[in-house]
Amino acid sequence: MLYKGQGVISEIPTGPNLKSSVLAKYSFPDEFMVGYAQRIKGKWDVEADLQWTNWSQYKHVSVEFSDRPSWNTFSPKNWRDGFIYKLGLEYFMNDRVSLRAGYAYSTSPVPSSSFEPSTPDACRQTLYLGYGYKKNSFSANIANAFTIFRDRFV
Repeated sequence: MLYKGQGVISEIPTGPNLKSSVLAKYSFPDEFMVGYAQRIKGKWDVEADLQWTNWSQYKHVSVEFSDRPSWNTFSPKNWRDGFIYKLGLEYFMNDRVSLRAGYAYSTSPVPSSSFEPSTPDACRQTLYLGYGYKKNSFSANIANAFTIFRDRFV
């Protein structure tokens, strides 16, 4: 994907603000997800999902200024593909109320060689809890997630 626009460098102590046309190159990754759900004994739904993100195509980000090449930047990424493994349960207490819980484990696509504070990432685990209520055509749902990032040493 190409982004075109105007770039402005401001607050330069030695002179005025400077403008230039800019072109940024970025590739969005492909994603693929597959899942399976099964109702058990009429009261439980169990679901498992696998998500793959093609982060390995994310080789670099470049920003090019047309009339000021000294401003150009090139940032290597070389990320790996990412995976998310998910498992969820839903318990139907009655026709109106359901309780939900889930777990997800995500691998980090960011190698130590291109780790940077602007994109903090690490493998992580996420726990989910939810509550659902429905009556006729009205429904209300509330959910919360708690994510635990693995310590990352670079």
